[in-house]
Amino acid sequence: MSKKDRHREYKNAMLVLQMGGSVAGPLILSIIGALLLEGYAGSPRWLTVLLILTGLFTGLYSMLRVILRLTAPKEKNEREDRTDE
Repeated sequence: MSKKDRHREYKNAMLVLQMGGSVAGPLILSIIGALLLEGYAGSPRWLTVLLILTGLFTGLYSMLRVILRLTAPKEKNEREDRTDE
């Protein structure tokens, strides 16, 4: 395996970890916050579920932004190549 192939594999692994972290981070923080709010303040169960769902959707939105950011330069370069021909 060449050095370039190894570099590409490491880059792809880091991208997967970044996308997973962008989903897991907000979800974990919202679960912790919801459970603390429920335990100490006695908030209703529906509020806990709402906060967890908010964390999930926030994480998915963050992952979508990472994906769009990664694919945007490729599309821009393809458009520039088409106009050059």
